[in-house]
Amino acid sequence: MAFVALTRIRLRSSDFLLPFMLHAGRALRFLQHAPGWLMTQTRKTQGLTFWFMSVWEDASAQQAHRGVGGPLIDLRKFRYWCDEIATAEWTQASTEPPSWEEAEERLRSSARLHRVEHPSAAQRAWIISTD
Repeated sequence: MAFVALTRIRLRSSDFLLPFMLHAGRALRFLQHAPGWLMTQTRKTQGLTFWFMSVWEDASAQQAHRGVGGPLIDLRKFRYWCDEIATAEWTQASTEPPSWEEAEERLRSSARLHRVEHPSAAQRAWIISTD
């Protein structure tokens, strides 16, 4: 059973785009060396909204990596840079990534909103956007 970790973030200002891109790139490079990591897909949707979907051999591989090194530092900065952060996690039989449509549905049905320093109106109202 593969484990999928999905993150959707929205930057609150284009002022944070360059540092975000630098830190996200570093985190993605860091992932490539993590034991149990299979793949990551990214996409940009409307405005300053970005999605990251990683597939792992199992949940324990992802949990062992969580909060280690570069990504931990980046998440602290993301709380300041973003006005929306939502995540979802699930297991699936296939090691292939799910479609973005399935990922959006998973986010709508089982999202966890994360604390941000400057939440959007949607984040404050616990509304999960999938734009």
